[in-house]
Amino acid sequence: MTVPVRSLAGQQVHGWALTVSAGAIEGRRGEVAGLVRGLGAAPQAVEVARLGVSELLSNVLKHVEGRWCSLTVCQSQLPLVVVQVLDRSPVQPVVRCPAWDAESGRGLWLLREMADGFGCFRHVWDDGVVGKSVWFACRLDGPGSAPVVDETPVDSRERLRARLRARNSASEVNYRIKSGELP
Repeated sequence: MTVPVRSLAGQQVHGWALTVSAGAIEGRRGEVAGLVRGLGAAPQAVEVARLGVSELLSNVLKHVEGRWCSLTVCQSQLPLVVVQVLDRSPVQPVVRCPAWDAESGRGLWLLREMADGFGCFRHVWDDGVVGKSVWFACRLDGPGSAPVVDETPVDSRERLRARLRARNSASEVNYRIKSGELP
């Protein structure tokens, strides 16, 4: 199910509620890449968005019972896009540097290294189920040289806010992150 575009505090938000299947991942990757490209993003930003959507949805397929999630793409007034996947599993992802001969386990690490921001925080659904939100951010003019990453969700969001304020010092950046909303 596709949620129509809506405006939230000056941000354009696109979203889907979906049950992930292996065959559907490429379709969502393409849709998100098209959205990001349509925002005037550099080719590098489009590729990071494609990689990120593929990785986050693949993790839902592999690790979340029922494989249901919500995928959201948000473009704020800044030249930044944030992609978020909310699921119903309380298990937080573990990002570690993979061994050179590892057959798996490098997707989130690679995404963290390529994106301008990356994080995870707990999410409580309306029915009381505790899940999580895993998100990444990418500048539309292409990924920066130093990703914003932190192990703790609150600190990670604070660091992203500080980085965005530094990039756009002419205007006050005020973000609210609540259950189901993006930075």
